[in-house]
Amino acid sequence: MNVLSQTEIVALIDKKDYRAAMDLCLQNLAQQPDCFASLSNAATSALLLNEYDKAIDFALKILPIKQDLINAYDVLSHAYGCKLDWWRSSRYGAESLRLRDMEIVSKYAQLPELPDENIRQPEKRHLQIISFSLYGNDSSYVETAVLNAELAPQIYPDWVCRFYVDETVSPIAITRLLQAGAQVVHIPDNIRHWAKTMWRFLPLTENDVARVIFRDADSVISQREAKAVRDWVASGKMFHLLRDGGSHTELILAGLWGAVGGAIPDFHNRINHYLNNVPVHPRFADQYFLREHVWLFARQSVCTHDRIFGFAGSLDFPADTFSNFEITHVGKDEGDYPVIINMDKPDGTEIDWTLRSRVSPLWNEDYSLNVLPEMRKICTYRAVLRDGKAVAHIPQRYHQGMGELGHTVVDVHLVGENYTPDEFTVNIDKPDGTAYTCVVRSQLPPVPDERGYYQFAPEREVLRFHATVQNGKFSHRLPESQYFGLNNQGLTEISLYDN
Repeated sequence: MNVLSQTEIVALIDKKDYRAAMDLCLQNLAQQPDCFASLSNAATSALLLNEYDKAIDFALKILPIKQDLINAYDVLSHAYGCKLDWWRSSRYGAESLRLRDMEIVSKYAQLPELPDENIRQPEKRHLQIISFSLYGNDSSYVETAVLNAELAPQIYPDWVCRFYVDETVSPIAITRLLQAGAQVVHIPDNIRHWAKTMWRFLPLTENDVARVIFRDADSVISQREAKAVRDWVASGKMFHLLRDGGSHTELILAGLWGAVGGAIPDFHNRINHYLNNVPVHPRFADQYFLREHVWLFARQSVCTHDRIFGFAGSLDFPADTFSNFEITHVGKDEGDYPVIINMDKPDGTEIDWTLRSRVSPLWNEDYSLNVLPEMRKICTYRAVLRDGKAVAHIPQRYHQGMGELGHTVVDVHLVGENYTPDEFTVNIDKPDGTAYTCVVRSQLPPVPDERGYYQFAPEREVLRFHATVQNGKFSHRLPESQYFGLNNQGLTEISLYDN
């Protein structure tokens, strides 16, 4: 088998050109049907194309040829999980985990020594952090990041969300995170060489952090995982791992683990040494680092909640947690639910789409929607038409409210068009013609400061106007930041006075 061909196939998979990768695999397999590398890449490509039966077929052909090929077990676990065949998913996923553990442990003569309490100094630590990396202005990540910040006070009342960001995150996104009570940390120059997904590991280098859990920005925290985290805290173990899907066959999933402060000695230098001495994978650097350099610590003092595989003495999730994999699971990417926008306009036309919804950020425990009485604006993003189309990527729970339910809508307008997305409406049971004086007070300024950020300030009057009731309501427009304040922790308030 030509090694260059396999390199080309892997490059296509990394570029998410799965169909082209599959075509190359099939060409190779026509010449060498038993080539395990081609079968493995074909299985991966079919899986990522959501062709689960084909993926299973390719992966099963590998095992008689190379019984210890971990990717074959990964694909089988993932594909059977997507088919909701949990018995087979469990069988193959557990074997993947066993082989990975054996591979890592066999490289070392002995396990590293865990730090004792004198080194960790738990009495000096008090912060409990939910840590995220966030970069770019893609709604698939920003909107779920905001959901996490909004939900944390309800789901993790003793914890705080912390987002590590760079200059690619928009000022309004940062303002929304801060409004929701999150911490935002701008990445310092001395770690800009780190893989971006590893920024979130920084709390483990800090002396005042008691515990930290690491999550993906495109997943949304839940009561299900929070109950498992509480069990971990009570267990006294130093590390926590979660597995809730067929694809969760890594020893440590980068977005589903936690640790007590000081659990890994000299953590900052360990990351620097790793990044300076190995080729860094553009997508999986964090995952590979955890496998090679954290697992040996974690396996000695770990509380694992694992719905499927039962690996290494793991526990199931707490009995009082609801589970419905067909809706969601712990660690699911909830940010990329597409809304297709069709417009009869030339390619390159710029549009703004605005998401509005009555759906509450907090799901009910059975994952049904909480519906608010009033529609609220969630966000606005710019897009460019291609072939008369654009795509708005919105969080799953808002997407569930679309269609016949009518709880969620996506408004679209051309850039520069006269449009008032930040208009608020007051419904009032008074006769038409009733006049009021409306006073708007806010802690937010109408425009950002010179750095592009919205700074909180003491509440002050920002707008006073006269309004007349028509059809039981009246409307008015606010600057965008102050409009957001209506929906975020009461940072903007409206008062009515009789004329």
